[in-house]
Amino acid sequence: MAETLALLRRMHRCAPFLFFNGNTFAELGRQLSSALFADLAPIPLREVASATAHYIAGVLDEEALHQLIEQSAAMPTPKSP
Repeated sequence: MAETLALLRRMHRCAPFLFFNGNTFAELGRQLSSALFADLAPIPLREVASATAHYIAGVLDEEALHQLIEQSAAMPTPKSP
């Protein structure tokens, strides 16, 4: 996953499209992380997806992304009624 996110970040910086580079590559990362971490509870899943998009856009560094993923993975998953 780390290699894929790094590739998306590099692609974002290359800006191959005229418009919406950030939205395009951030959304790819958001969808990828949502699929990979689908077993997380809804709120931590949203946080991981959002942090992934911010990492790709260059707003969040790699260490902060790793920390957030680790913290989210450690959160208990609520049980269904």
